[in-house]
Amino acid sequence: MRTVVKWPGDPHGTTEVHSNATVTTVTIPSPMEKFIGTEKYEAIAKRDFETHVIHESKLKDIKAMIEVEHPKSARLYSAVRIVYEMRSDAFAKLHDVFALEEQIKNSIGEIDRDETLSAADKSTQLQAQIDRANLERKLLDTDARAFVERCRRQLDSLLGGVSTPLFERFYSFQPQFAAQPLQPD
Repeated sequence: MRTVVKWPGDPHGTTEVHSNATVTTVTIPSPMEKFIGTEKYEAIAKRDFETHVIHESKLKDIKAMIEVEHPKSARLYSAVRIVYEMRSDAFAKLHDVFALEEQIKNSIGEIDRDETLSAADKSTQLQAQIDRANLERKLLDTDARAFVERCRRQLDSLLGGVSTPLFERFYSFQPQFAAQPLQPD
């Protein structure tokens, strides 16, 4: 169970993730998010790009992809940063899925090896673990889809629209490092 705090004006949605479980998702923006689309954010994103392009050479590819479709964008580095965060988050979610799978596998193994449990108790506990795993997978999937949609909206706002082929090409970017939070000047 998650405790969710709703701030006034935050976007949120309700998703049924299981026949008897409904989750309300609330997005709490980072402190830098309020600056997206501003010159300040663009300057910070450009500085971040110049710092990280040494280690994340594919950031140049993202920049080039955006420049082809939006050659004179005043928010180029902001858009690159949004894509970097989106792909970094996708890889973090993938890691979370693998960690969840390992945790569930270990829990199921422990239940199977517990000789003090009756067959009925084992069956009940195994089913509870499977139900928990399915719920957690759906929560991770829901979070990932919501994040991608938020990034898509941000890119549309920054660039005046992003074509579906360009957006799909962003998925070819596999970051080597997680995107660290931007820091204001």
